[in-house]
Amino acid sequence: MNTRAVKAGIITGVGKDSSLLKALSATIALIAVMYFAAFGFFLFKAAITSPISDMFRYISDYLLFRDGKLGLIDYLWKPHGEHHLVWIRLLTWADVEIFHTQAIPFIAAATVAISLTAALVWYKLWGAEGRVGAASSLALLAPMLILSTANVVDCNVPINTTYPITVAWVVLALVLFAHADSSAQHANYWRVGAMLAASVAPLGMAAGLLVWPILFWMAWQGQVNRRWLVVLGGIGLIYFAIYLQDVYFFGIVPTWEKGTEFYLGLGHLGKLVDYFFSFLGLPFTRDPRLGFVGRIVGLLLFLAGLSVILIATFSNRLSTPLDRIGIGMILLGLGSAALASVGRGDLIEEVKVPVRYTIFVAMLQVGFLCLLLPRLGHRVAGPGGRLWQQAVGLLLACLLLVLQIFVGRSAEQIASAISEEADCFAQGIRYAEVSHTISPTPEVAQSVLVALRESGLLAPKTVRCAAPLR
Repeated sequence: MNTRAVKAGIITGVGKDSSLLKALSATIALIAVMYFAAFGFFLFKAAITSPISDMFRYISDYLLFRDGKLGLIDYLWKPHGEHHLVWIRLLTWADVEIFHTQAIPFIAAATVAISLTAALVWYKLWGAEGRVGAASSLALLAPMLILSTANVVDCNVPINTTYPITVAWVVLALVLFAHADSSAQHANYWRVGAMLAASVAPLGMAAGLLVWPILFWMAWQGQVNRRWLVVLGGIGLIYFAIYLQDVYFFGIVPTWEKGTEFYLGLGHLGKLVDYFFSFLGLPFTRDPRLGFVGRIVGLLLFLAGLSVILIATFSNRLSTPLDRIGIGMILLGLGSAALASVGRGDLIEEVKVPVRYTIFVAMLQVGFLCLLLPRLGHRVAGPGGRLWQQAVGLLLACLLLVLQIFVGRSAEQIASAISEEADCFAQGIRYAEVSHTISPTPEVAQSVLVALRESGLLAPKTVRCAAPLR
């Protein structure tokens, strides 16, 4: 056989593979751009800029502070159920005083937070893939999962914006703490930075408290100096004690008062378990037609997450900085599902998990990507293996894009109806029945709107409304 001909054939084949690889990579990048554009489109298209639901309470508290009836610390640290909403209260101040209650600071802060989270996770994945030779365009799947239209409602509905803000601080804490492993000379500085980020994460909502046990686990699993374990454990316990003072667990207390026999009964525990798997199956479980499928997805994610945690805890098989970040996000997702099941599973009779929790499920899914993608580069080497990776990545990107449009259109339709009613309600136009979504106590909400209007703090809305109730 002619040796030169064989070599020429090999070179030609490699060249074709390289060209196809570039084409697939470029296609994934193009789909990602379309995906992010859809996020931006639905972010503005489905925005709700008039106060609804808990926003009336936030504004009422701010007006008390504005009138001198609440001190600054009392205002910022005032509990809202189980939460201390410091970030929300600061954004309420900016929204009312500067933008006259148009939700602009909320939308801006949440969008920046979720975008920075997506960029940070992408950067860590991209760097790891570059070192192990995996297809770098696959790292785009992580920000695509984060910037989904299911998470749009956490950015353009003011009462939901606390979720991406909290998640951003938690992810930053995980990244900083894990980075200390690869920066021996400045490791302590990175860990202090992680602790500072962890300190402000719960100021968005109580789920941010999960960052402290997660950091403790990361330190223990990474065999960090015992002094750090003592510091993390001590500060975490003190933080929990201060944070949980004077809060009211309004999702737990009413059910607990029915007695331990009821609370620990099989029927009630079964409902909480159902809520847990429904949470992990978001956004599919929001559609009744996909409820069963969503619960199966939630069960599989739980089993996979539990397996990964056990492997990392009792072996050294998952011990890179990116592994710890990924497992930290998995712990955040599972922990949030557990907290929501106990704290929110009894608020209504049926099991119906709000779509706003999807961002925590996205963290769980991205955590798996942090574990899987770098290992693909090791195990599937060579042009053929990389082509296979890119083909699978392209398929996933296409599926995500279809889901992005489908969920986005559904969110837009729901938000449009809520936004129209909220805008009209803000202008003093009230119909025969005010929906519970706008306010469960419309008389109280109207009094807040009147106070804003009299102080010149409520911007007018250009919206056509039907004749008001007489």
